Amino acid sequence: MSKDPQNKERNENLISVRQVIAVNCFDLAPCFVLEEDRHSFWEFVYIDSGEVLCRTEGKEQLLKQGDIIFHRPNEVHSTICNGKLSAAIINVIFDCDSNAMERFIDKVMRLPGSMSGLLIKMIDECNQNYYVSKYPLREKENPPLGGQQLVRLYIEEFLLLLLRVAEENTLITSEQSVKEQTNDSLVEEICLYLSENICQKITLASLTERFHFGKSYLCEQFKRCKGISIMNYLLELRLTEAKRMLREEPFSVHEISERLGFESPEYFSRYFHKKVGRSPRDFRNMLISAASVKRSI
Repeated sequence: MSKDPQNKERNENLISVRQVIAVNCFDLAPCFVLEEDRHSFWEFVYIDSGEVLCRTEGKEQLLKQGDIIFHRPNEVHSTICNGKLSAAIINVIFDCDSNAMERFIDKVMRLPGSMSGLLIKMIDECNQNYYVSKYPLREKENPPLGGQQLVRLYIEEFLLLLLRVAEENTLITSEQSVKEQTNDSLVEEICLYLSENICQKITLASLTERFHFGKSYLCEQFKRCKGISIMNYLLELRLTEAKRMLREEPFSVHEISERLGFESPEYFSRYFHKKVGRSPRDFRNMLISAASVKRSI
């Protein structure tokens, strides 16, 4: 009996990342402009917050929070902010010659909420193994065992799941799938509520009262879908908003801490430094606003 070539393709090693070239988490000032760039590797740019204008081979596209765009090898591209809004982007450049990558050419996609946890794990693992946002990408001393391989695997998993989204292969095939979709919808409702009430006092007790589910159930489903706890997710939202306020608003660190509901300015500063690697004041003074970012790849 001959094998179905389509089934064979779906079970092959569709995407293989040979090397990670660069990993960048950039916080961009409203006046940021990255001049035209071109290199022999694949690259994706994810808009973590704000919006940017991407120019690809002369074509302009406005990308907003949650969007992701791919640049194929040797494609001329540039990124700029609009002069009014700041942005935070995650940019990964990698060596991959898998044919399946061609399905991402000329695509701008909306990252599903269920994949945000994987993106967080990918960046966390990168931070443990590399000096992120440094050129050239440098390995840290004494990285975790197998960490660099795990980074490549996370990127491969991320790309494979995006392929499923692009191919619209997320068909419901069982009662369990229906139940998971329902739970995922609940998680997205929670995320929306957290986003819209980011400055309000929110506790697990208040969430259980609002969504009419037990605390354990909400926490379990949220962690399954997002890969992070509800309260840590809320802290990440507040951190993102704090970075935006530092980029765009004249508020002091004390005022930002109060507006976002941190228990004290000292706690806010400690948490910010732990997650970002510098104090809120240093972050504000070191925003990327130069006319270009020099690359040595």
